[in-house]
Amino acid sequence: TLSVRRQQRPSMRLLWSCLFVASTLPIARALGQELRLPVRIHLLFAPDAHAIATTYTDEHVRELLAVANHVWKQAEITWVIESIGRTKAPRGLAFDSLVSGSISRGREPLWAYFPQDSLLSAGWNLFLIRDFGQIAGGVFFPELMGVALAERGFGYELPPGGRGGRTLAHELGHALGLDHEVCDTTRNIMADACWQPGTESALTSSQIERARAQARMGRPAGKGD
Repeated sequence: TLSVRRQQRPSMRLLWSCLFVASTLPIARALGQELRLPVRIHLLFAPDAHAIATTYTDEHVRELLAVANHVWKQAEITWVIESIGRTKAPRGLAFDSLVSGSISRGREPLWAYFPQDSLLSAGWNLFLIRDFGQIAGGVFFPELMGVALAERGFGYELPPGGRGGRTLAHELGHALGLDHEVCDTTRNIMADACWQPGTESALTSSQIERARAQARMGRPAGKGD
């Protein structure tokens, strides 16, 4: 009997070892299914307006999405370009006045300055503009089913291959129902102004679960979610 027990113990240790390895595998591997989310790109332009008219090209768009997808790879979520188009912003001059401070931000909601006649209803939308002034770098608008992202915000350039791409990843997190987090050493992508060059942006297991649940709904988070 004693010899039988001695033979069983190594196999039990092996079993527990296998269970421990499985439990510590990267979260993305355990997910097992990539979720590919369509996003329609709106390159905004407006005659005689500056702030709302983007200078970005298709190549800049791909660079932005590459950075955002690198962050969201850990959740096995990939943003796929549905289309890229130039979209006229009908209130470009008014937006310039808003950014410069000539008119108050409280007069009407910010999303009302963006075009709403060519939205992708079964997916996400990305509006690219030149300058958000002191308002933001990027904003998620449930009303527009997407994100507005600037090339410049708070007086800083937001390069697509760096801070701009990370800002997009952050705002897409809001579009997947995630809230802000506290900035710490993990550099969570949902912590405001927490990005550091050369450092990976983290997502927690609960964030990934929430984001994937929203992604499977096929639309951005809304006020009722």
